[in-house]
Amino acid sequence: NLFLTATSDSNVGSAAPSTIGFSSGKYYFECYVHTQQSDRMLMGVINDNWTAINNIGVTANGWGVIMQSNVSNGQLYHNNSVTTGDLGTFVNGDIAMCAMDADNNKIWFGRNGTWHDSGDPAAGNNSQFTNLNSPPYRFAVNCTNTVGAKLIANFGQDSSFAGNHATANA
Repeated sequence: NLFLTATSDSNVGSAAPSTIGFSSGKYYFECYVHTQQSDRMLMGVINDNWTAINNIGVTANGWGVIMQSNVSNGQLYHNNSVTTGDLGTFVNGDIAMCAMDADNNKIWFGRNGTWHDSGDPAAGNNSQFTNLNSPPYRFAVNCTNTVGAKLIANFGQDSSFAGNHATANA
């Protein structure tokens, strides 16, 4: 459960979830934007009611940030809608961050070591999503519908990644 590389080689696919789900506690994962393309590149949280054919954020069972190279880049996505907040533009080489407090139903997103909207997951302040539904939850990445897109997720405790990923290999 340490690394997952999501690559797209066709116009078919959906999110790739972590193998371990959780219903309580605080969790973190990060995602390296390796090769950015123009469609359906996201990272975030899904619950076990999420359907495998859906992208993160298409239904009420997913909460994500969009990282593709188009007008939606950096926007938050839930229930098939772009929500308030904009994390700025993600580019190749960026590290996207996601923290979740399952006890208090909150999710935070950040980029390159900075939490969005002065968020502070440790203190529980300024989360991007609250009042989540139906645990257990899983982290997930989405890299579909565009040939050549690639994200590298670290769902584990590998400190060599830790916001400092410097090569194209995980």
